Amino acid sequence: MEARPRSKNDVLLRIGALLGLATLLALLAAVAFDLAFAVRFFGHRVLLYGEAEPLHEAVRLQAKLPLYTDPVAGAFDQGPFPVRAYVVYLPIWSWVLSLAPGGSLVMAAQGIAGLTWFGTLAALAATARPSSRPGGWVAAAWAGGIWVVTLFATCGRPDSVAVALAGYAFARGVRAGRLDARSGVLFALAFWLKPNVLGLALGAGVAELLQAPRRAMRALAAGLVVSVVVVLGLRYVSEGQWWAHLTRTLDQGMDLAFWWDQVSRRLLFAFPAIAALGVAWAQRKTESGRIALGGLAVGLAWAVFALGKRGSASNYWMEPAMGAVAVVSSLRPVELAPRAKVAFSAALFFHAIWLLAATAIGVLEAFEKEPQRVALLERARATCIERPGDIVLGDRPGIEFAIDGHIVTTPFATQHLARIGRFPVQTWAGDVRRREARCIVVEGGVLDSPAPGLFPPEVHAALRERFVFAEAAGGFRLYRAKDEPADRAAVAPNP
Repeated sequence: MEARPRSKNDVLLRIGALLGLATLLALLAAVAFDLAFAVRFFGHRVLLYGEAEPLHEAVRLQAKLPLYTDPVAGAFDQGPFPVRAYVVYLPIWSWVLSLAPGGSLVMAAQGIAGLTWFGTLAALAATARPSSRPGGWVAAAWAGGIWVVTLFATCGRPDSVAVALAGYAFARGVRAGRLDARSGVLFALAFWLKPNVLGLALGAGVAELLQAPRRAMRALAAGLVVSVVVVLGLRYVSEGQWWAHLTRTLDQGMDLAFWWDQVSRRLLFAFPAIAALGVAWAQRKTESGRIALGGLAVGLAWAVFALGKRGSASNYWMEPAMGAVAVVSSLRPVELAPRAKVAFSAALFFHAIWLLAATAIGVLEAFEKEPQRVALLERARATCIERPGDIVLGDRPGIEFAIDGHIVTTPFATQHLARIGRFPVQTWAGDVRRREARCIVVEGGVLDSPAPGLFPPEVHAALRERFVFAEAAGGFRLYRAKDEPADRAAVAPNP
């Protein structure tokens, strides 16, 4: 009996299935790279901005020291060198971390963040309806395979927990076709943990307000109750200083050139989120579809817009990525014609190959540089700290926390405040000249250049006057104080 000849649609469907399988394998390979990085450097990586600061605050909480101090006056309660650090974000995450044993703070922070991020992605896909589960796993693998997102999602920042709360609340709303009081509570907690996580809540809330005002009011009321409790608590523990600290660390202004640099290099990461928007658009006439469309559209738009803020980074993609997984795993899959399905599968395949290449390059570079950086910081701790009270300065808080056990300033926020006249430059320059400052570690060669870079000109001049190059590794450069004893300086020639 002769085999029936395959129709054109059969061939197209088979091609689409093969492209889908190849796409999934590429995404799983990207996830494997990211997991390898997270496991290899768990507790042994240079802390990022927004990661070291909550850890510093947790240390102060454990020591029963006040969090909110006057950075201009300085706090002299962690040694003779003044601490001039602002409280970054809000201290909810810092308080959570302070419950961990002192010696395990870094591992606790990174462990909670990494498990929360990957665990929430997997949970959304695993709990999807059977017809949506394959797409949910593909979306989860895409979100988990982005290297520049995993870098932030597995560090000890509050982003992962905040995005997980918002993503879970959003998924609940999409699956139920409505928001409730619990949704409002979860969205509010996410915002107060990390104030930039608000796109999904805002979009889903507006969609719910348009289709069911009473339900929307209940969710809003619940969120407001949580917010009032948080604000009153913050006002009490900070003696009214929390708002000044929050705005001075986060309000760096918008920059169009910076925005374009951020968006142009990362716009391809938005492709699967845009595809998820298509799924929501196809079901926009349903209550679930409207909540999905509103939440994801505003979440993506907010992330793209917020990337123009100085200090923003790839962590801003976490919220729309989680939102895309929630949508794809919660709504029915869209049926496409064979030709359209093959075209879409091909686009996803090429995107997955690009994502795998970008992730592999980033992870392999980290495997090369990160051990060098960690080793340099260990050498700096061993050779620069001689007397009680000696410290090593850094152009990022993670360097200072790794060596000194706390941070003395928040350079990114302080340099902006100094330039707009809200922090005395001479006070900062005077700290650089203090005897206790024995070394400084910076990224790049800013002290070898007449251009001040991150530092205000007066501070940059004081640094060049005080310190001399010692060694470089992994993109970090160590400089020692010029008054170091000859047997300890061991200054290497400047390469």
